[in-house]
Amino acid sequence: METTYSHEGWFRHVHLYNTYYQLVTHTPVKKKVAVLFCKTRKSAYICTKIIIKMRPFLLTILLMLPLLATVQNGRLTSGQSKVKMDALAKIEREQTIVYFIDSYNLAVVLKDDHYGVVAIDGHVVLPTEYSYITFENEVGLFGLFKDSENGVGFADHNGRLVLPFEFSGEYFFVGRNFFTNGMMSADRNGKFGIIDTAGRTVVPYVYDDRIEVCSADGKLMYVHSGDESSTCLLRFNGDTVIGPAYWMYNILSDSERQDRKPIFLVCRILDGAQPGSHDTLHGLYDGDGREIMPCRYNYVSTFHDGKAVVLKKGVGFGIIDINGREVVPCSGNLFHGEILFPLTSGLLVNYLDDRCGVIDTKGNVVIPHEYSYYVHDTRERIALSDTDDRLYIFDTKGNLTARYDEVYDFEESPSGFPVRNKGGKWGFLDNNLRLSIPMRYKDITQLDKNVFSVLLDDGQRGLIDTTGRMLFHGPYHSIERVCDGIFRVYSFYNTDNDRETTPYISGFIDLYGNTTLTDKETERMKHWKERHEHQQ
Repeated sequence: METTYSHEGWFRHVHLYNTYYQLVTHTPVKKKVAVLFCKTRKSAYICTKIIIKMRPFLLTILLMLPLLATVQNGRLTSGQSKVKMDALAKIEREQTIVYFIDSYNLAVVLKDDHYGVVAIDGHVVLPTEYSYITFENEVGLFGLFKDSENGVGFADHNGRLVLPFEFSGEYFFVGRNFFTNGMMSADRNGKFGIIDTAGRTVVPYVYDDRIEVCSADGKLMYVHSGDESSTCLLRFNGDTVIGPAYWMYNILSDSERQDRKPIFLVCRILDGAQPGSHDTLHGLYDGDGREIMPCRYNYVSTFHDGKAVVLKKGVGFGIIDINGREVVPCSGNLFHGEILFPLTSGLLVNYLDDRCGVIDTKGNVVIPHEYSYYVHDTRERIALSDTDDRLYIFDTKGNLTARYDEVYDFEESPSGFPVRNKGGKWGFLDNNLRLSIPMRYKDITQLDKNVFSVLLDDGQRGLIDTTGRMLFHGPYHSIERVCDGIFRVYSFYNTDNDRETTPYISGFIDLYGNTTLTDKETERMKHWKERHEHQQ
């Protein structure tokens, strides 16, 4: 039987082919024109001939379309997401998923107080026999800790042990990264050296004191003295770049590091002085050990937009740029108090008698010293808070433009922070100090860069995006992110445990509304929520 196609159907398919045609082929212009203008049966016939000749190539492209669509959308399709959720639910029938690694589709799981790793298809990558497991995102390795006697070992995403259990667990703690720039400080027989991810020795085990890779430059390392009172900066071949000094670190921000070589702030202690006092001198050096600014200031603040506040004891405060030049000369009449650092607007945060305020570079008070903490700033706004976590937002002239009764987790959220008004409703301020989500929720928590868990007036909990659009909601006590686009929801606690053995219900739900919860489980969640509200 001859297969027939409607003109509309042909045009839709040819248009789809054309989307990739121009990008991945170098066909003559006439053929591309034929594809672009297939508005008649004749032109569709011409296109058919072209497509038949290119059928093997186009078939490959078409097979890639679902993957390309997934990448363009930044998340899985609805069908893919549902399959992934079902697989996660199957894993959780035997153990608890602690966290998920999207890049490898692996879950770190907990069972009987021991940790392991399971792939999304259910096969065991690492057995549940470790006291804890961390994941080093930079190098794609799992840090495995059994006990202090065995130390720390490292395995790849296939479960293969690439670095044996011979590294000290002394510095092991949750969230710590061992590798910097693909290298790690290690000790062997009381000597320290540096190895790479394959265990190859980069720096020989010849140092008596602890060393660490300098994140500012992959070919530099810090060498600390045994009592941590002195640090040197060395090249991997052992040549000294800077040192010795009380401490040193790269002062450049992450954005500045992309465009410049490292610049180190170096602190030296004056003879007979106590560490941490103003009897220390600070200077600037580059990554080759060249002196940018001699150690002449008793205090140097963090750099903000290429500026830092400095102090000369007996003279006063001033401001330097990243090259060490004084843009505002040190003067005893310029500033008063302690702990100053520059803002993006050019103003300065100033603490006077443990109270926070803002001044200009001439020492004039812009915002009175009536607050407890600096929170955030932009070129146009400054946010301060008091001891009761009330938030105050000012413009650069010191005018109060907004006030909130509570600010929460302003150091934790990646793109802003939740705020509450007098009526008890929560919203969300973005990093520009603008209200991006209105004050309409009983509670709000950021789960990912673009999604928030919110508590609604009817007691249900839902998930919204940065525009406030409701993605899903239900009788949930809490919501947590599991992996990209998939979340775990929990019921309220079952207070009827004498009659039912289930303390709570949990399940997975995605951004499309797919869920692993059954209708019966959802009904029980509603019942437990209502009972909780009644008992309140």
